[in-house]
Amino acid sequence: MAGAPTTTRIGDEIYVVWPGRVTVQFSHFAQAPWGLQAEVSVLSEVAGELGWGQVQMTSSESRGKFAKRLGEDAGALFDRACREALACWRRPAAWMSLHPRSQGAVPWMWTDWIPANQITVLYGDGDSGKSLLALTLAVCALSGLPLAGTWPIGRAESVLYVDYESTADDHQHRLALLTRALEVPDLSGLFYLSASRPAQELGAELRAQRDRTHATLLILDSLGAACGGEPESAQSALAVINTLRQMGPACTVLVLAHVSKAAMVEKGAHRKAYGSVYVRNGPRANLEMRRLEDVPGLSVTLRVDKNNLLHHKPAAIGLALELTDDGMAWRQTEAPVTKVSARVQLLRILPTNPDDARSSGTLAKRLGLDDAAVKKALDRMADAGLVRRVSLGGKGKGDFSTWIRIDPKRDTENGSSETPWEDDPQVP
Repeated sequence: MAGAPTTTRIGDEIYVVWPGRVTVQFSHFAQAPWGLQAEVSVLSEVAGELGWGQVQMTSSESRGKFAKRLGEDAGALFDRACREALACWRRPAAWMSLHPRSQGAVPWMWTDWIPANQITVLYGDGDSGKSLLALTLAVCALSGLPLAGTWPIGRAESVLYVDYESTADDHQHRLALLTRALEVPDLSGLFYLSASRPAQELGAELRAQRDRTHATLLILDSLGAACGGEPESAQSALAVINTLRQMGPACTVLVLAHVSKAAMVEKGAHRKAYGSVYVRNGPRANLEMRRLEDVPGLSVTLRVDKNNLLHHKPAAIGLALELTDDGMAWRQTEAPVTKVSARVQLLRILPTNPDDARSSGTLAKRLGLDDAAVKKALDRMADAGLVRRVSLGGKGKGDFSTWIRIDPKRDTENGSSETPWEDDPQVP
């Protein structure tokens, strides 16, 4: 009898050891539709490495094929090693007892905007300056300078920038322009990774680099590519968010994300980051960055879409990228008043109960809009499956048609198709 092994978990790796005989190392665990799989290496203290490969942990056939390559002694222990590793992997974190304890002031990296040691998603159209703003935040955190000369930013000993979209040359050129304009003579502590694999596969490396460099800020650019495909699926989004949560408890994470193509077309409409609803609900804060049209240069509006740590939302702010002979830097501008489209205003006040349906005239009067414009908007919204005409009056001319907003939950329960939004519409 070989006796019981010792099983040890170090980070994302599990070691099952029979002292003096065999060590089985399990790493790169992945939850596939058919079960848990892992990369396995089997080492003998006498003969060295006996086998290396990928094993389907819950498949007796997969375990058996791998064991045949190990020889009689190690092969006999391999099935036991898989069971020990699987039990260790599935074992939850230790329970702890909670006691009343005041947290004190909420720690912020950027007060009211980016909470420290939490995940924040910054989203907006392509070419709206998200990467530039994130890089500027990194420079401010490393140098102790305020953002746009106005807002203090928490200090960081080092910053990790995980990039799926651009190149190191692009970022180094931008850094040269930013540091010259901000008069930062020597910038150190910014570590760059050009990534292509899904973020969940990089979790161990990100945590190791955090520990090596004492990083307290990680920037991920951007979410869609980091998901490795299907960012609109809950599984992909949660995999990335859960990986980033493991960077804590002393590391702030800023995730850059895009908006959907449909949201880009609808001017003035409420926008959200493209992907699963968990992209909004999982992180503690969501910020929207919107480029101003018909304005020379790069001018944006930044607003808080969601922040779980606040009982209020700060007023939106305006930022403009100012170009100088030496470089470029953000400066504060006055945030413009966002014009809310008729479509968004109508979705906000339309009832969902047919008994409360309202006419276009009533809606136009309440919103202070032209009746013809409201009728036109309602017709378009009906084509998009957002609203429904309840009755048709005025001798068939539609002058007294009444309308309701389609309720996604009610219509789904009744067997109707789902509406194009995931949540009730919100207005900035």
